[in-house]
Amino acid sequence: MLMKKMVWVLIVGVCLGCKPSQPDVSTEFVGVHRCASCHMEAYQKWQRTTHATSMQEATPQTIKGDFTKNNTYTFGGVTSTMSLQNGRYFITTPGADGTQDTHEVLYTIGDRDTQWYIAELPGGHLQILPVYFDVRRNTWYNPVEGIIASPSERPLDPRDTSFWMHFGRNWSAQCFDCHASQIEVNYDPDAGTYDSRWVDLSINCETCHGPGQGHVAFWERALTDADAASMRDTSLVNLRTLSAEQSVELCAQCHATKRILKLGYRPGDNFYDFYEPVVLDF
Repeated sequence: MLMKKMVWVLIVGVCLGCKPSQPDVSTEFVGVHRCASCHMEAYQKWQRTTHATSMQEATPQTIKGDFTKNNTYTFGGVTSTMSLQNGRYFITTPGADGTQDTHEVLYTIGDRDTQWYIAELPGGHLQILPVYFDVRRNTWYNPVEGIIASPSERPLDPRDTSFWMHFGRNWSAQCFDCHASQIEVNYDPDAGTYDSRWVDLSINCETCHGPGQGHVAFWERALTDADAASMRDTSLVNLRTLSAEQSVELCAQCHATKRILKLGYRPGDNFYDFYEPVVLDF
């Protein structure tokens, strides 16, 4: 029997012109590398977590998929071919008009269980490409397998929400809030374009600890000012002071099924001012 329940779902991941740049989105945030300059031990521990690999630039060090040997995958009569050319990664696959197009992989999502690949389409649309790589089984697959009716019975239409070029697979609209930090998508509804910017391609320190500029300024001043050094730094959120509910909500900003109402959530904020939990079918 199907029942609809309102649930908090803690999950491992949620389901991205010129290349989007990464300037300081806000002067309040300093980025993970600035944190590492003083907190190297914590930074090294963070590097071994999935927060550090939630999204990365595509490089030989970050790509897990086989782009040279086991590099062709067909599902529903649609073939995608992966290739490596001069140190750059590409996926060739049919577009909305059925024509085979080659897209450079700019970014990856995940690297432990599965890895997704992102290309940039015209208008700054960061789009998740149609084939993923199963790191555990060392094989390619299409994420709609087992979800939609057999493609032999109903081939995917470009207007279908499961088709890879559909709005539902647009990183800038659907995935950004949990796969990068301090993001501005800068969507222009009239032009239908994005100019996405972020502080870090990862879930960085400031996602959970709050903006770090005040913290950096305090300790820089304390190095030369004895009076400042004698004071207490209160610029960061003390996670020990959060209530049990606020602590759960801090994780739920990514690890919950939800809709984004507005951007800018910070530790201790009212979760429901920024997110709306969704109803799931079981």
